[in-house]
Amino acid sequence: MKQIIIDTYPIYGINETIKKLNLTEYEKSSVQHQAQILHLKRTGKYFTENEIQYLKDNYATKTVDEIANYFNKSKEVIIHKASSLGLSNDIFYYSYNDIIFIKDNYNKLSNQELSDKLGKTLSGIETKIYKLGLTEDNSWTNEEIKILKNVYPYYTNKKISKDFLIKRNATSIATMAHKFDLVKSKEKSVKWYNKDDMTKQLKIVSEKLGRPPYTSELKMYNLPSSKTFNHYFNMSYRDICESIGLIPNYQLFGKSIHCQANDGTECASKSEQIVTNYLIEHNLNFTKEDYYKDYIKDKRCKSKRFDWIVGDYFIEFFGMPEKEYYKIRMEEKIEICKDNNIKLIALYKNDLNKLDEKLHILLQ
Repeated sequence: MKQIIIDTYPIYGINETIKKLNLTEYEKSSVQHQAQILHLKRTGKYFTENEIQYLKDNYATKTVDEIANYFNKSKEVIIHKASSLGLSNDIFYYSYNDIIFIKDNYNKLSNQELSDKLGKTLSGIETKIYKLGLTEDNSWTNEEIKILKNVYPYYTNKKISKDFLIKRNATSIATMAHKFDLVKSKEKSVKWYNKDDMTKQLKIVSEKLGRPPYTSELKMYNLPSSKTFNHYFNMSYRDICESIGLIPNYQLFGKSIHCQANDGTECASKSEQIVTNYLIEHNLNFTKEDYYKDYIKDKRCKSKRFDWIVGDYFIEFFGMPEKEYYKIRMEEKIEICKDNNIKLIALYKNDLNKLDEKLHILLQ
């Protein structure tokens, strides 16, 4: 048995070997195991009729690696045999229905849209279009060049392809831009979004939800990200909501109750209300929700705000340090204050019953 495997397996493969040994398909694995023990490799160029048929049936749809593993032959042997049979390996395999879809929609959809619809790569779609002989004159029109010159400095090539030149992919756009020495503008004076449209859509989504969407939900509802809102309006997402008449979703910040202190000061939680009333009752002049960046020159400040400022002291109430995401933001605030010599008074839930002790320095 061992000698038959040695003589047969490297040249003829597993199927012929089990035939010589008069074994069944179920015993194939044991023969393959024995071949591995003997360090035998299927490097022979001989193909049975069944193997040739398998190659014809699968060469266009499977990778060379997959077929080589199936036959236990080298890739070079597979490629050589396929070439001698006139077979073509097309890694961008398309079914009959795929091809019909491309032919029916070539002049209706952009290449990118065809790519998205069929789940193929853009380069694969373009290759298949070329092989199908569908390619028309690909020269740029004067109108396309005019559009390119107008929009290229201000938008990414991907956006230009999607919204302005749908028949051109990003690579083609970059090539043509280079030809005309076009460069991206550092000023980015043309914006992708319109502020009025942004607020209008935000109101529409908020009305449907019965509340402003969380920042994590913005993209889900096809709205710009919170960073984009910050950039265009130069204020935090919460302030933007307030500015257009929406009640901010304080749950997002761990502040579940929107209420007022004794003097009418808006508070984001009952805890903030307690601290604010304490300051009022002790005649301590304070400002609330001032931006860090108005007092500290530190790129980490961004849209962060102090809860209260009393004289030279800055007060923060940290209500949920047990939550990981909140803890990260809390520790960053503390670090910013420490690095910039800010007199920070940090309050926690347990401090609400001993504010005299925590805020005594303000009473002196």
